[in-house]
Amino acid sequence: MVVQKEFVERAHRIVWCTVATVGPDHRPRTRILHPLWEATDEAGSPAVEPAGGLVGWIVTRVTPVKVRHLAYSPYLSCSYWEPGHEVAVADCRAEWVSDTATRQRVWELYRDAPAPLGYDFWSVFPDGPAPGRGASRPGLRSAGSEATGATREGRESQPRDRRAGGAAFNRESPSLLRLTPYRLRLTDVETLSGRKEPLAWP
Repeated sequence: MVVQKEFVERAHRIVWCTVATVGPDHRPRTRILHPLWEATDEAGSPAVEPAGGLVGWIVTRVTPVKVRHLAYSPYLSCSYWEPGHEVAVADCRAEWVSDTATRQRVWELYRDAPAPLGYDFWSVFPDGPAPGRGASRPGLRSAGSEATGATREGRESQPRDRRAGGAAFNRESPSLLRLTPYRLRLTDVETLSGRKEPLAWP
């Protein structure tokens, strides 16, 4: 598990990464997100590749683009980079987590992790984690209920104060993605110059 250990150390030091997904139009989209990785003895579910003793978590909102892309292809890439050209890449299968206990536990993992990796989501979202994909709760729209508010692309079906709409969105609690890596790759200046081979798994 040398690659996994080095990947986690590097990822947690860099903290933020570019996460890429692809939708049904075959066009990629990227966003900057903040995964947390932990070692696990689980081998992953039978339907996916072995997890290699590693699982990732991303606390993020259930936006129409993410839902549409992951429904089309449940795979994404997380790419970390820092100015010294240390790079860590994880190609993963992603799934929305609907289990309340798991969402609670991961929020606690973030809360208890040291800064800058750690973050207390309750300080901003006191209601706790949002329901999983397809669920709803009072006062919040579910991922599929665009008819009375925004359209799928985030454009409004009826005129309203955009600032008010943005403020309402920013108050909505994020949900949770579980990442099951199927490929890890680590490079640095030495590997980029061809002086050594990159670390990779499998």
